[in-house]
Amino acid sequence: MADALGAGRVDAVATFNPTLTLLKKETWATKENSILSTSSIYTENFCITGMQDYATKHPETIKKVLRALIKAETFGASAPSGSAASCCRLHKSG
Repeated sequence: MADALGAGRVDAVATFNPTLTLLKKETWATKENSILSTSSIYTENFCITGMQDYATKHPETIKKVLRALIKAETFGASAPSGSAASCCRLHKSG
């Protein structure tokens, strides 16, 4: 991608990490080019599904799962570096 940008074969690209980080490290990013980074352009939506029978029989469990997801989203938004570190520890990849 950096080669295509540097050679002028493309005028712009839309990308995500890790490609974005790699582009920032390339000499391309130090030229007269710009990298626009904003959280308001793209958002992600996740669909959570479950078996109706299970949800009907275990409504409190469903509520707990949803509360945990909302709490995790709030933590991630309020402390991005802390939430990333937590994920790395959980997945032993950091």
